This record gives sequence, structure tokens and C-alpha cells, in this order.
Amino acid sequence: MDLGEIELHLLVASRMKFDGGLVFGVVPKVVWERYKPADERNLVEMACVGMIARHRGKVILCETGIGASRTRR
Repeated sequence: MDLGEIELHLLVASRMKFDGGLVFGVVPKVVWERYKPADERNLVEMACVGMIARHRGKVILCETGIGASRTRR
């Protein structure tokens, strides 16, 4: 995608599932589930997304900062 002189690229590094109640906190399930449906275990799929921006010969990497120490579900 181009934004003026800036070229943007989204990178999906990984996908994982988290408990919907933990992700959305005090927001009622009937509200958040319209946008992010949960499975039978109340897990919602989330993605770890980074972005590369290019502007006038420079490249900038914007990453999510999630780190490397997470457990798999």
C-alpha cells in the first residue's frame, strides 16, 4: 500500500489463539464476538503483525514487541 511517498507492507509473523475473555477484558462477549468469533473453547485467533515502511531509500521495520517467550496452545 502507498501512503503518499511512503510504501507500506504488512507482515504476518504468526497466528495464535487466546482466551476471548482475557483479550477483550470487560467488554461483553456479545459485543466482541460480532467482530472476533470464538471457537467452542472460547478461543479467538489473533495475529502477530509487523510492518515495513519504505521512504526515500530508507527502510523502517515496525514490530509488535511480543518477544520470543510464549507458550503454544
